[in-house]
Amino acid sequence: MSLFRAIQIILFVLIVLMAPAIFADYMPVEGEIHYQLNWELGDAELTADGLQVTNDLGYSIVIHEGYVSSYNATMNACEHSHGLFEWLWEQLTPSVAQAGHGEDDDPAMIDTTVVESFTALESAYVGSVTVEEPAYCEGFYLIGSAHYLAQSLPEDFDMLGYSLYLRGRYTTPEGITLPFSLLTDTGWGTLSDLVVPSTEALTHVEVSGDPITISIQRNAETMFDGITFDTLNETDLSRAILRNLTESTQFIVLSGKMH
Repeated sequence: MSLFRAIQIILFVLIVLMAPAIFADYMPVEGEIHYQLNWELGDAELTADGLQVTNDLGYSIVIHEGYVSSYNATMNACEHSHGLFEWLWEQLTPSVAQAGHGEDDDPAMIDTTVVESFTALESAYVGSVTVEEPAYCEGFYLIGSAHYLAQSLPEDFDMLGYSLYLRGRYTTPEGITLPFSLLTDTGWGTLSDLVVPSTEALTHVEVSGDPITISIQRNAETMFDGITFDTLNETDLSRAILRNLTESTQFIVLSGKMH
């Protein structure tokens, strides 16, 4: 009998003898994560003419028509260890990936695409997932191309294959008004810490019997900040807006056990 085989047998005996205590500590707590999409208007206004925004450089922008495709979202678990059981199990089955830690396994991902209108900016419930990780510390949000299964596909514009569409006008600080439009399939994502509602205090949320609700909140007021419309081509303008939308995104914990 090889030394490795002998060690495996000894560890197996230890697991059997210690099973009641080990499994009591190890058994994961199952819980739900609910995702919703929200907007912070700030000084932006929804009017009969469309969404009106003045950026930090003094450009006044009106969006007559526009859509963004929120492709998917997920949560990143806080770093943790399952303790003695995980160590013993890894020694017995070194080639087997642990549940919830596989490279392609992401039970926290809500793989539902929602197309949102910039002239409505309504809250949207995306859906829920069931998870078993102990706690989550970060959120991930991705803008990407809409597909035929996407929710809220518009009837007045074909968003299939596109992530962002805008049509409107801008007025320069000098008072010159010009029309603009853009259409792109570029994807853009962001990873950020979870925060407490109405503050910027960081938090993490534990999986428990209490459902977790995450608000993915974008900021309409800052989506055009830093943009000089009269100097950018359509590609650069699209990327600047996508960057602003994702960089201002907050993952707000609306319910769940926070610490």
